[in-house]
Amino acid sequence: MSEQPNMKMPKDAAQLVFWFKGLPQPTAFLTTRPEADKAMLAFAEGDGNVEFLSYPDGRGVRSQSIFRVEDLRGMTIEYPTIQLMGVN
Repeated sequence: MSEQPNMKMPKDAAQLVFWFKGLPQPTAFLTTRPEADKAMLAFAEGDGNVEFLSYPDGRGVRSQSIFRVEDLRGMTIEYPTIQLMGVN
């Protein structure tokens, strides 16, 4: 893990990185910190689904994503200054 903050992300953003079963590469989504925290809590508690809203685009539009926890091998959150991880 790098000691340098991720300066490519807005300061109020977080990147959710999902490791899906059967896929060798992770899939990342940009969202807000509260949405990322909510998604990580759902994953850690083994809820049926992980849900979150995307980071607003230039027009303020957001999209909703829903994934089943049973389809995930792991999940990480990357903030502009720190990275957290959860493993299923």
